[in-house]
Amino acid sequence: MTPIKTRAIQALLLFYGVIAIVTGGRPVMLGITDGAYGLPAGTLSPILDNNLRFLAAQWLGVGLLCCWSLPYPAQRRGAILVVAALLFLGGIGRYVSFVCSGVPSPGYLAIAFSETLGAAVFYWFARSPSSSAA
Repeated sequence: MTPIKTRAIQALLLFYGVIAIVTGGRPVMLGITDGAYGLPAGTLSPILDNNLRFLAAQWLGVGLLCCWSLPYPAQRRGAILVVAALLFLGGIGRYVSFVCSGVPSPGYLAIAFSETLGAAVFYWFARSPSSSAA
C-alpha cells in the first residue's frame, strides 16, 4: 500500500473518530437535557433519553474503533469495513429522517453526504487488493 493511501485513510479515520467520540460522548453524559436538541426546559422523556444515550454510546464506539484502526489500517481492514457499514447505515437513517420529518438545517445534508461518502471511501480501501497486509 502506498504511503499516500495510508495517510489519506488515517486522516479519514482520525476525522471520523474524533467527531464520533465528541458527538457520541456528549449525549452519553448529558442525555436529552443537552441544550443541543432544542427541547423546552423541563421536557424529559425517559424512553427518548434512554434511546439517545444508547445510540450515542454506539456512535462513541464507532469513534473508538476508528482510533483503534488508525495505526495499522492495512491490518485492520475488517474493522474499517464495520465502520464503513455503520457510517452508511447512519447516512441512510438521516435520509429517511429528511423524507419523514424534514431537514433540520442545511448542515445536516452535508453531514449525511459526508457519512455516505466516507463509507464508500472506507469500503473501497478495505476491499482493494493493495490494502492487504504484506
